[in-house]
Amino acid sequence: MADQLSLRLEPDPAGWPTPLRPMLAEPADGPFDDPDVLFEPWWGGERALAYVGRDRIDPAGPRGDEMAAALELRLVSAEGVLLTDRVPEMADLPAQLGARSAILDGTLVAVDEVGHLDQPGLVARLDGRPGPGLAYLVYDLLAFDGRSLVAEPLERRRARLARLLSPSPSIVPVPMIAGEGRALCSA
Repeated sequence: MADQLSLRLEPDPAGWPTPLRPMLAEPADGPFDDPDVLFEPWWGGERALAYVGRDRIDPAGPRGDEMAAALELRLVSAEGVLLTDRVPEMADLPAQLGARSAILDGTLVAVDEVGHLDQPGLVARLDGRPGPGLAYLVYDLLAFDGRSLVAEPLERRRARLARLLSPSPSIVPVPMIAGEGRALCSA
């Protein structure tokens, strides 16, 4: 007899854009202010989706510390390249996320000693060569516990992300600035 108190949620294929890609910024003629627009800092880097979840589900189900160990991570670039093995410092992302499964949209970055983007260091790391440590800057929560959130308003997805994600030096939620594009651009 099936366990009638447990549900296994699967993503709703009809709710997913195909193919699923990170959201990219759109060009504008210049900085502007608009109370209806949410602005985010642009860091450069490599856009990537983070897929967090279980590859195989144990019928007994993981408990306690086993839960974090059972969650797996896949980082996929905007071009569809699997990056997970090249960025081992992201391995703790599943443990920092209060979800059984999720899809995050973010940017992988490397920074130099003064905090500026280190593009050569990032390229080296993504090519599998030695280089500086990387951070994953998280912009959006696209799915949560097997359900697509892409049709929900960005503000709601970001609020849920803030509740679920425990930041660390290598995994950082990116702040949104409502309406003040000129101030953000000058900063």
